Amino acid sequence: MAFRIAAFFLFHSIFFGAYFCIQVKSFGDFLEYNHLKQGIIIMCNDDSLQMEELKAISKKSLWLSYIRVGQTTDTNMNNADFKDLFRQGGGRKVGVSFDIECQSATVTVPILESVSANNFFNSSQAWFILAKSFGMGLQALEKLEINIDADITLGIKIQKEDILRLYDLYKVCHQCGTSFESLEKGSWSDSGGMQVLPYFWQTTVQRRRNFSDITLNGGVVINAAPKGIPLSVYIESYKYKHLDTMQRKTYHLLKIMKEIYNFRIKIVISDLWGVRQNGNWTGIIGKILNGEVAITLSPLRFTQQRVLVVRYLPEVHVEIARFLFRHPRRSPIRNKFLEPFTPVVWYTVFAITIAGVFLMAITMHHEFENYESVNGSSAGAGNGAENKLDFFTLIILEAIFLQGPSQMFQFVSTRTLIISICIFAVMLNQFYSAFIVGSLLADVPRTIVSMPALFNSSLDVGMENIAYNYELFINTSNQMAKDIYVHRIMRNPQTNILPLQKGLERIARGGYAFHVTLVRAYHILKDKLTEQEFCDLQEVAMEQPFPTCAAVPQGSPYKDHFASSILQLRETGLMAYHDKLWAVDKPQCSAEMMEKDTKVDMEHFVPALGLLSVAMLTSWMILIVENLVHRQKKIKISFSFKQRQ
Repeated sequence: MAFRIAAFFLFHSIFFGAYFCIQVKSFGDFLEYNHLKQGIIIMCNDDSLQMEELKAISKKSLWLSYIRVGQTTDTNMNNADFKDLFRQGGGRKVGVSFDIECQSATVTVPILESVSANNFFNSSQAWFILAKSFGMGLQALEKLEINIDADITLGIKIQKEDILRLYDLYKVCHQCGTSFESLEKGSWSDSGGMQVLPYFWQTTVQRRRNFSDITLNGGVVINAAPKGIPLSVYIESYKYKHLDTMQRKTYHLLKIMKEIYNFRIKIVISDLWGVRQNGNWTGIIGKILNGEVAITLSPLRFTQQRVLVVRYLPEVHVEIARFLFRHPRRSPIRNKFLEPFTPVVWYTVFAITIAGVFLMAITMHHEFENYESVNGSSAGAGNGAENKLDFFTLIILEAIFLQGPSQMFQFVSTRTLIISICIFAVMLNQFYSAFIVGSLLADVPRTIVSMPALFNSSLDVGMENIAYNYELFINTSNQMAKDIYVHRIMRNPQTNILPLQKGLERIARGGYAFHVTLVRAYHILKDKLTEQEFCDLQEVAMEQPFPTCAAVPQGSPYKDHFASSILQLRETGLMAYHDKLWAVDKPQCSAEMMEKDTKVDMEHFVPALGLLSVAMLTSWMILIVENLVHRQKKIKISFSFKQRQ
């Protein structure tokens, strides 16, 4: 074995000769300057540890792992050993020191190649590499996988002096063929320690803002591009905001990043966001894993499977998907004229009417008898019809409907009864009329505001025919949402699962609840509905609004740059500006608008027409029966008269 890996132990000071002494001292100061507590030294000689020098830096309390490389022919580093060594950092940044001036080039090259193959030249490791000359350092690192996120400090030894000249090294994109970018970083000396230029007090992202006009592939899912419009024009345009909203919004945010970092975007189209099938990923996530895409322009929802394969950036869009429908504007009670009173009240009114008729019959009977006893004649007592039940009923109904009887009553008891019924009728009519008028003027409370209410409603329920809708309903933990999907939506999927345009047309007609993203729906509905109809729209949430994020490959060298710029867009208000730019302003449903709706529509006037029609039909039928009866009587009388003759 060409090397041995030691366990972690308290880093104090290690001297392995003159050059190794400089390496250890400078590396200790390097770790302190970068606020690192853990380091790895790759040693290239067989010098023994010197306890005197160990005590010299005992106060630094830095933890060190070291790899000692021998001079045997077995010089290839094992990938698993490297991964285990760097994993000991526990996710924290680790400093690594390496001297290119190893005793054998056959040792140096395999070590660096192993580091590059495992992608360890990244922001998780701070490399402190020593070389005899600047050219030697560049030559050793030229073919390695070094990108813009690499944290490499190259120390050039000044001959005959314990001084290192420090340089910051990185490439913008190794695969793109960009050359090394180098800046003088400062110097190190045994007496002065690390002396770093003020420019390097900034973060890596702040210092490396020029991507040298490289081209990065951006993956996007386009579902609804209008025909006849070039894709580049469609994505750039602010028209058709209801189509592919979050993808195009993210693209416009990325345009700002292009200006910040000086790079180009090549659009790569995909048909799906990405699902795992037979162990492989499809869609845009599959393109990320294959290296075809550097960043997604189609934001992704958080899922447990996706988190394991891609790196999410900060949130760029909040997607709100809900059931949207025009709420019925009137109460579902069919007979509006029976609505003001409960059944108990109606039964009470009916009982009072019957009692009034009964009392009226008694008082009228005594009044007629008294008239006959006083005048000795029944001529003024009525014509016979007034002694019948229907006459008493009409008298009471006239009082209830505030018409007033045509008959003059003599008894105080009869007058008292009529006055009492009139007062009762006035109070009853006030309550009844006030409720009817008030119900027309007041806004009807909305009752379909929850998932159970939607499930039990008479509305047809459907959803947009788009991939993520199926995933939402199938994977949701909301049992009511699953019931709606199984029993309401999938009961007739041909008519309930519709494209966006057809679904919104059914919403406009009414009686249909459509699960759709609100921003896209409102952009279309504002041109299909009047302001009053727009105010009828009701939303029912199945899930909370879910954040979506752009994503990059795991280990992407640009992840910190993109993440930083997204946070800056949010901090400066540009993110909020684009949110508003791609949203739709819903009209304010003011009181003045609601006051316009004070007319009784035909739906609620039908009961009155029905009652009148039934009464007229009944009267006509009774008239026919009466005519038949009278004709039968006339025939009998005529027949009887003929027999007498």
